[in-house]
Amino acid sequence: MEKKAGSCSCGQVRFEAAGVPNRVGICHCFTCRKFTGAAFGTFAIYPASAVTIQGEVSEFKSSITGRRYRCSACGGPVYEQDQGDEAEIELLIGTFDECDLFAPGYELWVSRREGWLPVLPTILDRHERNRSDETAT
Repeated sequence: MEKKAGSCSCGQVRFEAAGVPNRVGICHCFTCRKFTGAAFGTFAIYPASAVTIQGEVSEFKSSITGRRYRCSACGGPVYEQDQGDEAEIELLIGTFDECDLFAPGYELWVSRREGWLPVLPTILDRHERNRSDETAT
């Protein structure tokens, strides 16, 4: 099974993800924007059982169930995971050691999308809020 590796900025937190992600997406919510320091967060969502993480991370409670994890040394964001849904882990695409591994297939919180961003051709699903919302654009 093919494995992809990545790390935080300083390399003290490393991860390996086996196989292919369940899905790949972009999120424009304020929490993702502030966590990444970018206009949006881009994630490869893997089964948690396919990911191994080494190194010391600090946990940030971003919502009632949401947890975000950064390197304890450099503060670089690495992943997020919802409590109660340990079945999946969301790895930030920018933390992988290689480029061009993934093409996002959906966008969340397009109601908060920057107007200057071009429409991406790989995005087939656009949601005003979360994927669970019934209103998709």
